[in-house]
Amino acid sequence: MLTLRSEQMQALRAVALDAYRAELLEHFRTFAPDLFKVAGEVNFREFIRLGTDKALRIGLNLRGPMRTFVELMCLLGSDFDLDPQYRPLWPEGDPAAIPMPFAQRLHANFIRYRQACIGDHKALLIAALTDCRNVPLEPIGSLADWLEGTLRAIYPSKLDYMGQTNLRDLVAACETLSHQAQIETPRGKALICILSIAFGLNFQHNPLYPWVMRRLINDDPEPTRIDKTYVVLDRYASAALDNLNEAR
Repeated sequence: MLTLRSEQMQALRAVALDAYRAELLEHFRTFAPDLFKVAGEVNFREFIRLGTDKALRIGLNLRGPMRTFVELMCLLGSDFDLDPQYRPLWPEGDPAAIPMPFAQRLHANFIRYRQACIGDHKALLIAALTDCRNVPLEPIGSLADWLEGTLRAIYPSKLDYMGQTNLRDLVAACETLSHQAQIETPRGKALICILSIAFGLNFQHNPLYPWVMRRLINDDPEPTRIDKTYVVLDRYASAALDNLNEAR
């Protein structure tokens, strides 16, 4: 009787995982074609590697649940499972104990999020992207009050979805990120909040948005970093709007 050593089993699992990652790469060419063009294959390979590793760590080791998890990382941010703005999305229970039911609940919760915050024909998202380009990055008062007022004006459905407690937790996380990135001005912190809403918490580590890291975290003076990042963000929003309107 053939007996495989543990090292051989690990090697077989590694081969199977590499093959599945290659499948996911081809899947994302059509799942997120516009983002794939912008980010490129190399960054998507790294994103998929990080996503599948993370799925395995939390116990989503079946193909379907793993794909659901990585797809949502692409749509909501690479740390959406830790992001206060998406807490209502995360199901109760241990993913490792019930990977398939957990993934099904996660997907069902995303459908509800999509209806509440993206809307039919992505109308809510398009409206938010249109209005966000005119948001002044000049907080008056606390950063949390500014972000709440900004979202109430340009994206009320997102504010209603996450709730005030989760919003304030998100702002606290953004202030920590700002300090780590040596961004201390109210304007810089406001930009960090907008980027987190757009690309998810810890966006700076997401391989799909390398332009953020290059412009926001470097040796330039803070005002230069903020201006360069804002300019590219505005271009990104404009391109996203064009793509969304063409798809309607």
